[in-house]
Amino acid sequence: WASKITADPGSLRMRNVNVTMMVAWAWHVQRPQVSGPSSINDQRYDIIAKADHPATRDELRVMLQGLLRERLKLSTHRITKEMEAMVLVQPKDGTTKMTKSELKEGEVQASKNPDGSTTVKGAMLEELMDDLSRELEMPIVDQTGLQGRYDFKLNVEKYVQAIRTRYATDKNPPPEAALKMSLMEEILQGELGLRVETRKTAVPIVVVDSVEKNPIEN
Repeated sequence: WASKITADPGSLRMRNVNVTMMVAWAWHVQRPQVSGPSSINDQRYDIIAKADHPATRDELRVMLQGLLRERLKLSTHRITKEMEAMVLVQPKDGTTKMTKSELKEGEVQASKNPDGSTTVKGAMLEELMDDLSRELEMPIVDQTGLQGRYDFKLNVEKYVQAIRTRYATDKNPPPEAALKMSLMEEILQGELGLRVETRKTAVPIVVVDSVEKNPIEN
């Protein structure tokens, strides 16, 4: 089964997730910002958690931290590390393909269009970077200075097909990790109008010191 994380006001559901995924969500970092021994991801988990009130995402994150410490005896610490990252900056003329959203609160709205694209309303760049970085081996760092929520159109499949076509007859295509980075760079530039610079920068890291594989019963 594919991994899935769903958070609603007051409830959190995780299916087929490993420790890296859970820690990334609980500490609100991207998956490449979680460090620890490879063995931390040997086990997969399902989590269904409910609060006794309509908790916000930030409150649910804190609750998950406590749950992981209690049930899996998770121990972590934070560091800042200089590492390669995809750094987002504004275009030189300051004009992006995103528009300021009138949606100031609530969940992000997404609707499919006939051309296969998705219209996204009320998205914050930080949340978008969390989603887009899931398949990458390096984090996406937002240094645009853009605040608030934005509306934009996103057509990921268009860029996936373009890369497949580009390397369809190539006997020695780039490694998968490089292809994913190239795909992400083209999406961010082509769809959002943001520049991407791959360089070393200071990145906050959550280090997993220890964790039990089998959860302690309630």
